[in-house]
Amino acid sequence: MSVVTKGQVRIAGTSLPFTDEPLTNCGNKIYQIIDTEKRVWDMSVPIIVTTIDGVTVIETYDIDYANGYIIFHEAKDRGELFVSGNYLPTTVVGEVLGYSIDKNRNFIEYTPLGSHITKNAPAGLAVTGTIETLAIKDTYFLDILESAEKVLLDFQMGEDRVESYWVYLENISTSHNAGDLVRRNVSFRNAEI
Repeated sequence: MSVVTKGQVRIAGTSLPFTDEPLTNCGNKIYQIIDTEKRVWDMSVPIIVTTIDGVTVIETYDIDYANGYIIFHEAKDRGELFVSGNYLPTTVVGEVLGYSIDKNRNFIEYTPLGSHITKNAPAGLAVTGTIETLAIKDTYFLDILESAEKVLLDFQMGEDRVESYWVYLENISTSHNAGDLVRRNVSFRNAEI
């Protein structure tokens, strides 16, 4: 479990389409959409990666919907790549001052066809933790946070690194004063499948 001192909570707006947005190349394996406003992708809409010629990329890759990344399994030069799909505009609704996070990779066992050897494959990341202090910007946002919808929690993991995860907030409505916009000891768990 690592303790982090700063972060923010964001809520998502209505899903909006984007087409042929350019991706940055981070070492021929990881690519990220350049437009920072379009980095939170709608998981219910297919993400399509294409080459500069408009050809759909058929290689195997993973999608980081919360940060706008395409992560290929193999590093190689692919030239310029573009992405299409839907993004979720977000609004910062609260500031996190001190929290702890626990990340555990889940695995599933499988046996490839025609083999007798059992293998493990990553099947998701379990993220849980506690927000020590959550300062909510406005009572309007408090109502949204208490509605049990998933939110995007950004973790400041270093000077230049932010990790974002879809989470459900728990124990958010516990406060001594109904008008108080500060919540303490709010737990969270990831919302990604």
